[in-house]
Formats: sequence, C-alpha cells, structure tokens
Amino acid sequence: LVAPTLPVATQAIVVAGPRVPACSSLGDLYALTRAGVDCGMTVPVARWDAAAMPFTGDVARRARYGVFLDGVGALDLDLFRLTPLEANALDPQQKLVLEVGYGMLRRRGRDRAALRDSQTGVFLGMMNRDADEMLGPRGFDALSPFDLTGNGYSAAGSRLSFLLDLSGPALVVDTACSGALVAICMARSRRPRLRPTKP
Repeated sequence: LVAPTLPVATQAIVVAGPRVPACSSLGDLYALTRAGVDCGMTVPVARWDAAAMPFTGDVARRARYGVFLDGVGALDLDLFRLTPLEANALDPQQKLVLEVGYGMLRRRGRDRAALRDSQTGVFLGMMNRDADEMLGPRGFDALSPFDLTGNGYSAAGSRLSFLLDLSGPALVVDTACSGALVAICMARSRRPRLRPTKP
C-alpha cells in the first residue's frame, strides 16, 4: 500500500507482512535465516500424492519434497466481504494478498475508514498460476462466475483496493522472481499521471 502524499525521497517501508513457512513475523524470519533452518518437508498428502506422480529418477525425488504454508485455505469471509462460492474459487495467492494487506494496515494502527477514497495505491508482484492449473480442464457447467476473477492476476490488486475502498491505482506485475522488487520500484516512482482523474 503506497500513499501519494510523500515525495519519493521521504518514502519508506514502514511495515511488512511476511507469510513464510514457520514464521509469523519479520523477527521470526530473521531468526530463521540467521539459524539457517531448512523448512523443507515431505509433501503433505493434503497437497498432492507424491507417490502417485508419474515421474521417475531425480524428478520423482524432487516431487516428494517442498516448503509449504499452513492455513492458506482459511479465510474470514465476513471480514473480507466474500461469499462461500467466491472464496472457493479464490487462488490462495489472492487470499494471502487480502490477509497480508489487511494485516499490515492493522499493525500500523489504521483501519478502512482512514484510507477510504484516498489515492493510496496497491502495487503487487505475482507469478505462477498453480491454482488454476491444479483445477485442470473443466467443462463450462463446472465453472462458477468467480473463476475468472478468482484466478486472474489482474483482480488481485483490485480485490485489496476494493476491500479498503481505495481510489488509487491497483496493478500487478509479473516479471518472475523480480516481481515484488519491480512493484516496489513502480510504487516509489509513482507520478500524478498514474492517478485516476475524476470528471
């Protein structure tokens, strides 16, 4: 979340909200990194059945191991203004955007009312659409009205902006591993021409 009132030279990152395995805060992440802890584990069956994967050799070994977040599927539907049908079609990445974005706001002691209709912008870096691929090919009758917005990048920034009643730009960039860095650079170099104008 980037407010438009400060010049670039005085902007700063004042709060961050990591969602990393075995971490619930930046302090946890720092301690984990310092200790060199390996958060990898055998793939939980709830994620996928590694034994049933049609791979052999090194690929099969790698398919059995990973790093996973807990509780990604859980979401407070009332807080985030979602229906059960909409939440069911929501990519876990979008759920994390809502949780982390709203959580950072609360940690700063702010609420929706403080930012309502402000020119605050949402700039996100995202990559991979694993959730959409995991759903596999589906017939038209199996789709819900929320599948497109629930799995498309374009809706992720707008979803948080809508939740907080913001009027600034909401955009998502996919430059692979550098997406978050590029999004921060875009937010810091934001110019008035990016702001929507009211008639």
